[in-house]
Amino acid sequence: MVRFVGRRLFSERSFAGVIRAGDSHHFDVDLLHNRDAILESASHKARGGLIDLGKHQKSMMNGKPCVSYKDYETNLLLREISKRLIRRLRVRVPGREQIVRGVIESLLDATPMHIIRRDISSFYESIPIAEVRDELIYDTASSSLMRSYLKKFFDEHCSSTESGVPRGVGLSALVSELVMRKFDQRIRSLPGVFKYYRFSDDIIVFSTDDPTTLADELSHLPGDMSLNLEKCFDIFLSGVASF
Repeated sequence: MVRFVGRRLFSERSFAGVIRAGDSHHFDVDLLHNRDAILESASHKARGGLIDLGKHQKSMMNGKPCVSYKDYETNLLLREISKRLIRRLRVRVPGREQIVRGVIESLLDATPMHIIRRDISSFYESIPIAEVRDELIYDTASSSLMRSYLKKFFDEHCSSTESGVPRGVGLSALVSELVMRKFDQRIRSLPGVFKYYRFSDDIIVFSTDDPTTLADELSHLPGDMSLNLEKCFDIFLSGVASF
């Protein structure tokens, strides 16, 4: 693999690139007046291996366990790691708005189509991580410092199981996308499939063929993941002449 070329890892400049609107309020930091000092401190600690991924909070959201890091420097670190891995590994992480627009455009197509909707049960809790975890931790294309932080992340949140990543942490979304990439590619390549969308645990497929075979393929998820049958349905649209 080719090493990532760009801004220096965990530098003040690279951390500046992952600042988000609303960070000052959310993390109680003054980016307006103390931005440079905050970035300098975050860079110094990150490059020295001093950021502790064990300092997190656990909570429940909609009946699911979530993890959050209140420390702003830790969040900058995790964002920077995710950003670099997304670019280097060429991971596609479509946003909800992009998917919604694609679904609407597909529905406006006058072609007769089958719409297959599937929902994955306990998505983040059941996703198999062993293979991707090892790939990331032992990937020599990443720096030893980044791999060290990745190991700490997995040791902290995934050491007692071969499945599941913590909700609420951006790095978990990256791991899940890496795990699901082969599944997504397989479904997209099936005969009759002309549009495929997945946002986390929600899947929508547009197909011109009978959905029986496709439905069987959709049930073959990675690891021990399974579908929530109560949220699955198939619809046939015969097509429309005009709007």
